[in-house]
Amino acid sequence: MGSQAEREGAASSRTVLRLRDLGPLAIDVEAQGRVVGSTPVGGPKPARILSALLAHANSRVSRDDLVAVGWGDRAASEVAGPLESLIWRLRGVLEPDHRRGTPWTVLVNDRGGYRLVVDRERADSLRFAQVAEQGDALLAAGDTERAVERYATALALWRGRPFEAIADLEWAAASVAGLTELHAQVQEQYADALLKAGQADRAMVLLEEMTASSPLRERTWMLLMLARYRAGRTQEALATYGQVRRLLLDELGMEPGPLLRELHQGILSQDPALGPRPEAPRAVDEPSRRAEPVSMHLPVTLTPLVGREEEVSRLARVLGRHRLVTVVGAGGCGKTRLAIETARAAGEASPDGVWLVDLTPVESPAEAVYAIASALGVAASVTGDALGMLRGHLHDRRILLVLDNCEHLLPDLATLAVELLGVAGESRILATSREPLGIAGEVLWSLAPLPTRDTLGEGGPEAGPTPAARLFHLRAQSLEPQLDLAEDDPVVEAICAALDGLPLGIELAASRIRSFGPEEILTQITEGLADLSRVGADRPDHHDTIERSIDWSVRLLTAEERIAHSRLSVLPGVFTIDAATAVVGDDGVPPAAVPRLVSQLVHRSLLDVVRPDGPDRPTRYRQLVTVRAHAERALESTEGSAAARDRRAGFVAGLMADRPVADVADTGPWIFRVADNHDTVTAVLHQTLLTDPDPLGVRIMATTGIYWYFRNRMIEARRWMTLAVQQTDAAPLDRALAQLGLASVHSFTGRSDLAEPLVREALRCTDLDDRGLYLQMLVSVRWITLLHEGTGLEFVDDVLADLARSGDERARLYADLLTTRGATLVDGPRAVAPRAGELLDRALRLGSLYGAWLAGLIGVVCAILTKDVATGEHLMGQVDGFQRRMGSLPTASVLEHSGVLAVLAGDLDRGTRLLAQARQQAMRAGTSWPHLSASRQAIRELTGWEDLQLSRRIGTTRD
Repeated sequence: MGSQAEREGAASSRTVLRLRDLGPLAIDVEAQGRVVGSTPVGGPKPARILSALLAHANSRVSRDDLVAVGWGDRAASEVAGPLESLIWRLRGVLEPDHRRGTPWTVLVNDRGGYRLVVDRERADSLRFAQVAEQGDALLAAGDTERAVERYATALALWRGRPFEAIADLEWAAASVAGLTELHAQVQEQYADALLKAGQADRAMVLLEEMTASSPLRERTWMLLMLARYRAGRTQEALATYGQVRRLLLDELGMEPGPLLRELHQGILSQDPALGPRPEAPRAVDEPSRRAEPVSMHLPVTLTPLVGREEEVSRLARVLGRHRLVTVVGAGGCGKTRLAIETARAAGEASPDGVWLVDLTPVESPAEAVYAIASALGVAASVTGDALGMLRGHLHDRRILLVLDNCEHLLPDLATLAVELLGVAGESRILATSREPLGIAGEVLWSLAPLPTRDTLGEGGPEAGPTPAARLFHLRAQSLEPQLDLAEDDPVVEAICAALDGLPLGIELAASRIRSFGPEEILTQITEGLADLSRVGADRPDHHDTIERSIDWSVRLLTAEERIAHSRLSVLPGVFTIDAATAVVGDDGVPPAAVPRLVSQLVHRSLLDVVRPDGPDRPTRYRQLVTVRAHAERALESTEGSAAARDRRAGFVAGLMADRPVADVADTGPWIFRVADNHDTVTAVLHQTLLTDPDPLGVRIMATTGIYWYFRNRMIEARRWMTLAVQQTDAAPLDRALAQLGLASVHSFTGRSDLAEPLVREALRCTDLDDRGLYLQMLVSVRWITLLHEGTGLEFVDDVLADLARSGDERARLYADLLTTRGATLVDGPRAVAPRAGELLDRALRLGSLYGAWLAGLIGVVCAILTKDVATGEHLMGQVDGFQRRMGSLPTASVLEHSGVLAVLAGDLDRGTRLLAQARQQAMRAGTSWPHLSASRQAIRELTGWEDLQLSRRIGTTRD
């Protein structure tokens, strides 16, 4: 059983859940006293049922009541099964550490209903009342400082309407109303405690918000009058009485109560019983200042931050080490919200307060001074020197100033920031901008859009909603709470991917959920983004539409930058600086200026940087889909896109012309260049094979035939090769090479019957200017049938033999390679292995990397069949080197061979991982798997796995 200390340690490390029911329902996961994540509730119905149980926590809730909450007026007998299923799911969420066979302890059966057993520490609605009671007791005992802390802790739990999922139901009205009234009372008690602690300024800010939201609470008005009086604003305090008197007469037809009238008379007579008015500031020692809650002058956020939780924590740490941090990113990516939440998280280090200044409406740096001074409450100067007054106010203060939307005021705003930081020795600035301020010592925080399924890629989570989809779901649910839409709905994921994960775009799309279904919204986005706007917006704002948000950035560009911005729209996806130079450099823009213009567009957050994906690979760039849509419209309205598309086609044609002679030089560098420009190549294929057929499309597919296999893109290759062979006006060799490429694709799927007529047609070509590439493609299609141990295309062996007899050494090498590969199972691996070694030496003497690669693979197969692990691993090292020189990624067959060798060596974990990669690679390439029956046989012999067990393990293993 272990010692008591061990048992206590195990208990402390268990997962603990906190139910956040004061606002949108959420479940935080805590470990060792801190939040480490969150658990999804599971959808609208589970949220409603759990909210109902929380509204009557620790009390019985009947099945009929739960049915009414979850399914409306339907009879309990109709939904008995779904209710039980839903309860079972909730139990799994609420007790993640539950052991099978033991009773449930959180959500328990209770006399024809259910009871949620939860202590006051684990549900916000219960903890709120508990902490408020502690504050009341401390305030009554005269311990005002601790009372302030308790009330602040209670109010921090309040995130919106209690039990939001059911707050509008009559069934929950009493619980919601009770907590809402308690919240108002706690706010009043908090303000009272602040006043008694001598913090009239902080109390005044809170009370002004309260009187605006609850204007008929007399006690709130009394506290506001007292706060203004103690803050030295006697006239404002007296005016407040007149304001509330008029309000009560207009709304209720009655005079203020006796307590309000007595306070009014006390202020008129400056009654000492009202407490002291503030005197000159007294020196406060540092520890006591740090202990006081910081005044946060930040907007109330009614919705949770999605997908940025870790980023807030990291940015707050950076802000703690640096005095000027600028969050940069594209319009609509969420810079303002991130800055607000970071300021809230990092505000404790700024005892003199945290202020947000929105500079969007400010049109000049001079106006920015007044905007900042106004936000900080700096009194106007009779001399008109606002900057001087602002500097004097900041002297020796420690504040955090959030300057939002700075880009249109640069560079003068940067000078202002330097001046402010120069006099405020320990103050800090957190700025948001679409480009850096450009100040020495400035730390940049680049904010990307939210991850989508596309951007997470293969390394991302395979299950569960992406952050972008969670944001859409949350916003949609807030508008349509009854919406039955899963967070990881594929259509939602597609919407978010179409918007590149841009939070503004996602929120604008989600705002349409009351009028359209998800499929309709996806169609609207696909057809055009220009009309995507905020539903119900009643005032112009640069975040009301996608178009206006991007216009805000584009209007700051120079003429050359605008040309570059628009012309780059013909490069969909990721592109290199070479492609950018080709499409931008022309009339009005010298090619040599393009790198500088690209850098400026990155600087202004109109281009994203795609970091190199390997050593010696170039930096690449992309326009977000929303930015590209704007750029496309700009291009059409100015010069049209035809010329830019022609320049793009010319760039790809030049890239094809640069291909090294097959089998003579290393093709790796060229293959990598094609891969780096893959999206541009695909765009030109779409243009030349679909929208405006041109022989260039056939030339591209002819030239890149082996590229598609080396880069695991065979499914794409099928589409383009099929279109290429349909064009009859291409050069004969180009068409023949495209036919061989399509034959290879068919052979990979075991359809040699479809491959044969294509190969026979290609063999009629006599115009062999690029004989090496032709031979390579011919051998490839035959090799694939042997690789899958299939039949067909044997006539290719005769063609190669004829070429070999004519003295073509490479044809002789390929003919011998095919014969040797076919003999592996006939003559046996021990007889074939020496021949494979000889062929490897011959290929290297001829300088044929492709031939050496094939010979090495034959040797590896022989080593697998003879269980010669050492030889197999040595040859795999050589094969890997040949692949890299040819520019190939690890192919499915090579990964499969490596996995089998690892199993033979006794490393089952590594072997299983490699075999899983091989299977995934084959699925992505559209090819059958495994390539060798020997692979499955070898694994089964060593491990005893059955076919199904092997399939399950390999099919579910991840890196």
